Formats: sequence, C-alpha cells, structure tokens
Amino acid sequence: APLFFILPIVGLVTIAEGVVHLGNLLFQHKRYSKEWQAMIAKTMEDHVVVCGLGNVGVRVVQHLRRFNEQVVAIESNTEARFVAEVASYDVPVLFGDVRDTAVLSNASIEKAKAIIAVTDNDLANLEASLTARELNPNIRVVIRMFDQNLAKKVEKSMGIQGAYSSSARSARLFAQAAISGD
Repeated sequence: APLFFILPIVGLVTIAEGVVHLGNLLFQHKRYSKEWQAMIAKTMEDHVVVCGLGNVGVRVVQHLRRFNEQVVAIESNTEARFVAEVASYDVPVLFGDVRDTAVLSNASIEKAKAIIAVTDNDLANLEASLTARELNPNIRVVIRMFDQNLAKKVEKSMGIQGAYSSSARSARLFAQAAISGD
C-alpha cells in the first residue's frame, strides 16, 4: 500500500528533473555551451566538417553557410579568435584534436559529405583527412597544405579531391588583383 503513494511521487520527481535538465540545456544553448554543440553535431547528416577556425577556416564556414550548407567545425584552441563568430552562424563548434577519431566521430564524420582540413599544420590536415576517409570511405576531402609539391603528390596518390597550397593559390589572386584591380 505505501508503494501505491510513493511510486507516483518518484515518477513526478523524475519527470521534473528531466524538465529542469532540458530547460538548463536550452538555456545553455544561448551561451553556446559545449554540451549543446556536441548534441547538435551528433545529429548532423550530409554536412561539411571544417577543421581549423583560423583566418581560412572562418571564411570557409562563411561561404558554406551562404550556400545554406550544414557545417560542423572542429578547433583545437578553446580561445581561438573566431569561435564565437562561427557559433553565431548556428554552426556547432567542437574542441579537440582534428586527428582524433573520437573528435571526428563526435562531428558525425561517418554521415558527412565532405571534410575541409584547413589548420596551420600540414600533417594534422593530412592525418585528419585520412582518418575521415577510414571512417567514411565516400567522403569528399579537401585539405590545405603549405608545401605545394607535397600537396600535388598527396592529391594524386591518395585520391583526395583537392589539396591546395595557400601560397600557390594566393599568389595567383595577388597578381590578378594587381592587374585587374578586381
């Protein structure tokens, strides 16, 4: 008989606790909490994973969002300059090493359509891309490499859709801007 009175109370307390936790998550969403970001990233499909939120990474995210692409960003530095800006585009930002399988899995790399690795570390970009390819054999891979010769070799031998040297790309842009003024 006492169970008859205690069980509904325990049920109500459990429901109330769940409501409070959900309310807390929704409140934290406004502050871009890590938990909220991770929860959103886990639900993504057919999205693009951008590794590195430096000057190039933030511009890549801006362009992708202009084309209404869904994006998940990964950054190693929690104090990175563009983290808040990228989060304001409704892009989940995860923190960790882009080479880490668990971090890539948290970004739903298995269901992503592309990875764009634009950190300032050639080896990290390459390793993140290869790990992404292991987890998702059909993923489109675009990486930034500072060494132009290595970029060409990587592109040919590893079946990577685009390996671009920043200096090679920008040199053409600078020359064109000087000639055309556009």
